[in-house]
Order: sequence, then C-alpha cells, then structure tokens
Amino acid sequence: MPKTVFLQLLALLAILSWSFSNAKVLEESDDEVLTFEKRDEALEDLQEAEAADEAVLTKRDPENQEEEEEVVEKREPENQEDEKEEEEEVEKRDPENQDEEEELKEVVEKRDPEEKALEEIAVEEKREDAEVAMDSEASEVEDLEARAVQARFTLVDYRGRRINGEREGLLLFNGGTVCDDHFSTNSAHAICKTMGYRSSSHYRHGLVYGSFQSRKRIGLDNVICTSTHWAACRSTTHHNCHHREDILLTCHGS
Repeated sequence: MPKTVFLQLLALLAILSWSFSNAKVLEESDDEVLTFEKRDEALEDLQEAEAADEAVLTKRDPENQEEEEEVVEKREPENQEDEKEEEEEVEKRDPENQDEEEELKEVVEKRDPEEKALEEIAVEEKREDAEVAMDSEASEVEDLEARAVQARFTLVDYRGRRINGEREGLLLFNGGTVCDDHFSTNSAHAICKTMGYRSSSHYRHGLVYGSFQSRKRIGLDNVICTSTHWAACRSTTHHNCHHREDILLTCHGS
C-alpha cells in the first residue's frame, strides 16, 4: 500500500509540473502574438502617414508650378525692358563714338600737314647746321694754315743747322728759343704739325747746345694748347725764363 501511494504521488507531481510548463509556453506564445500584432499596427500607421504626406505633396506641386510660372512671366518683361534699355544706350553711344572718330580723323588730317612742315623745317635746319659746320671747319683749316705760316717754328742742331727727319733738335720760334712754362704734350703735337710732321714723339728742356744756345734770345713763353692744333694754342713773347728751360723737341711722321 505505501508503495502504491508513493507512486501515485509521483505521478501527480509529474502531471502538475508538465501542466505548469505548458502554461508558461502558452503565455510566451501569446505575448509573441501580441507583439507581432502591435508591430503590424505600427507599420500600418506609418504607411497611412506616408500616404498622407504624398497626398499633401501632390497638392503642393501644382501650386508651386503655378507660382514659378508667374515669377518667370513677371521676370521676362523686366528682362525685355532691360535689354531694350541696353540697346538704346548702345544706339546712343554709337553716334557719339562715330563723332569722336570723325573728330580724331580731322585732328590727324590737320596734324599731318603741320608735321610735314615741321619735318621739312627740321631737315632744312640740319642742312644749315651741316653747312655751318663745314664752313667753320674750312675756316678753322684756313686759320690753322694762316697761323702755321705765322708761327715759324724750326728745329736745329748744336751748329744751328735745320733738322730734317725724326731727330731731336732745339726748338726755335722766329730765331728765338721756346721756354717750357706751361708747355705740354698738346703743345708739342701742335708745334710739330705746324712744321709738317704728324705729331711729337718726345720733348724735354735744358741747356744742351752750350754757347750757341745761350747766345740766342728767348722768343716764346707760356705755350698753352687745349688741343693738338696750333689754332687752339695761345702764347706770349714776354718771358721770365732761363736757357736751362729751353725746349728740345722730337717730331715724327713727316
């Protein structure tokens, strides 16, 4: 008896536990069904909201199109008016530009004869200047020749014999010696040219020819030349020199 009772109790416990577990499973499945139903409802609400938005957009599109068309229609006349104003300004400017171009042409046409006349005057002035320069050069040459004749320079040796050729000699002016005061290379070149040489190669001073030199008078002093032409020289016959200051000159290029 006790064993049968124990077995019956075990069977009852097993049945109870099984029924309890089945009840939990049923509750969980019910909860899942409820959640699925809620999700479906939420999706339906979203779909309805999207459909409402699309309806609103479809209503607004024609309104926006009408507004845009009105704005474009308003702007087109304004643009046309602006274009007309620009064309009028261009038309106004064109005659002004034409007038300016004509004025410039007139000014150029007026200037051309004036410029030609000025050019002719300039050419004539240049010709006159060239002629004046040629005349002055000719007069300088004539003056040089005249002064070369007047300036009677000679070179002599210790015996008083005239030197011909490129040798050193005592420089005489109209028979008198020449002092070295202010004497320069320009002076030497200028004096050699008056004697028919091309230039001077050397000059010095000193009492070299003894009594022959010391008995001579000193005929020229302060020979100052600004160039190598005798026409550019000045001198004096008055002196404050001694014969140790007499010039001895060598010329070349005869």
